[in-house]
Amino acid sequence: MSSDEERNKIVGEYHKLNDIVENLRNRATEISAQVSEHDHVLRELVDLPEDRTCMRQSGDILQKGTVGTVRPFLQANRDKLKQIETQLIGDLKAREQTLAEFMLKHNIQIKHTG
Repeated sequence: MSSDEERNKIVGEYHKLNDIVENLRNRATEISAQVSEHDHVLRELVDLPEDRTCMRQSGDILQKGTVGTVRPFLQANRDKLKQIETQLIGDLKAREQTLAEFMLKHNIQIKHTG
C-alpha cells in the first residue's frame, strides 16, 4: 500500500470515528433535553389533584386523562429516557477514548485556522 493510500485510509477512519462521536454527542444532548422536559412537567404535576384533567401527547396524538393516570406514564417515560441517556453517555465516552487513542497512534493533530 502506498503512503498516500495509507494516509487516505487513516484520514477516512478518523472522519468515521469523529462522525460517530458527533452523532452520539448530538443524540445524548437531545435525550438530555427530553429528560429535562419530563422533569419540568413532573414538577408541575406534583401539587395538582389526582383527578384533575390533563392532556398527554403520544406521538402526534393528544390524549385526555387525569393527573393520576398521566403522572405514572410520564415518570416511566422519563426513567427510560434517563437510562438511554446514561447508556449514550457511556458509549460517547468510550468512543471519545477510541478516537483519542486513534489520534495518538497515528499522530493526528487538529490545527485550527483563523
